[in-house]
Amino acid sequence: MIKTSEEQVKLYLNHLICWLDSNGWAGWDPYDIWDNKCGMWMSRRDNIFARIANVLMAYTEEFIPIILRKLFRVKPQVNAKAMGLFAAGFLQLEHVEDSARLIKRQPGYVPCFSWLEKNKVVRFGGCGWGYPFDWQSRILIPKNTPTVVNSAIIGDAYWLKYKYHGDQAALIQCEDICTFITNGLNRSGYKDDGSFCFSYTPVDKFQVHNANLFGAEYLIRIGTETKRDDWIEKGLAAANFSLSEIREDGTLNYWSNDQATGLQQDTYHSGFEIRCLNSIACLTGQKKIRDAADQYFQTWLKDYFLKDGTPCLFRGKFDILEVHSCAEALLCMAKMFETGQFTRELYVKHLQGILSATTKLWVKHSPMSGYFGSKKYKYLGCDIRANIPYIRWGQAWMLNALSEVQAVIKTL
Repeated sequence: MIKTSEEQVKLYLNHLICWLDSNGWAGWDPYDIWDNKCGMWMSRRDNIFARIANVLMAYTEEFIPIILRKLFRVKPQVNAKAMGLFAAGFLQLEHVEDSARLIKRQPGYVPCFSWLEKNKVVRFGGCGWGYPFDWQSRILIPKNTPTVVNSAIIGDAYWLKYKYHGDQAALIQCEDICTFITNGLNRSGYKDDGSFCFSYTPVDKFQVHNANLFGAEYLIRIGTETKRDDWIEKGLAAANFSLSEIREDGTLNYWSNDQATGLQQDTYHSGFEIRCLNSIACLTGQKKIRDAADQYFQTWLKDYFLKDGTPCLFRGKFDILEVHSCAEALLCMAKMFETGQFTRELYVKHLQGILSATTKLWVKHSPMSGYFGSKKYKYLGCDIRANIPYIRWGQAWMLNALSEVQAVIKTL
């Protein structure tokens, strides 16, 4: 079974990298369709007409995502988070395989870091990265506004560059990201123990648990490496905010208790939170964080997957197979196994189930290349496939996840 899984991972990595070499770094994104006057009006949902139009747009986009983007003249763009995920994936592959995977005859991470350096947003004595489009949440977030999630994920790539290449300049970049997190983000939701929540960006006061934990984990990791106790303290204060809101079943809502809405829990945001809690537990050795990570993980395994290992999109709803959920399922399982949170036998079983589901999203582009489509589900008894190749949401997350899986398989 392990040999079969290893062969699958190598095959899809090879074909995906071949597709990327042909396609280039620019691509579509789930949110780019809304980045226009009409899309922003629908996204705000200020009145009944906007709300109806929003639902119709979302519904239509499910069936004809590429055609709709061409009608709205949406151009493929380079996405900062995608470049960070690609860079980390290529570095991991080089480390595992003892040779660099090439894009246009150079190591794949080289153009990624070059682009990231040219497009970082320098603020507050540090730096971060945003998205190449406006996006509407509870407020409008202008394009290129640095987010804590993007910056921490891109920071992972710089961390690997430092870890694998001994690159001191990469470590300085990691420190700059920590400076952005501590100086550039707002803090709110202070509790009696002094814990607080980091905002998503410098322009909001959102209390979003996965974003808060991304920032907390990164501060603790880099603070531990550079002996910055102030970063570790701030990271733990933010982590304790989220710990205080964990429910009896071990899970977290997307928003804080004070800002919660009826949003459903999904597999990938939950996976983010588990990975962050797990890393913080490993870095600090704190039992309460270890217990929280383990309980959340066990609930995730039980409630977010079918018995055959297929990851769901939303907790308890198994009717949609979705690429980002598959990628995070692969990534979170790998990270939890690496830190000894479950057995080899269970990991192999889950890996095979997730890979089997993931391959159902594969779209063959040529005999030697392909990509992962966005979704697969049934509608009125018919199989519906959204085969759009999202560059960040699909290809970057999958390359990153598969590279991590390949690293783990080598240890089995």
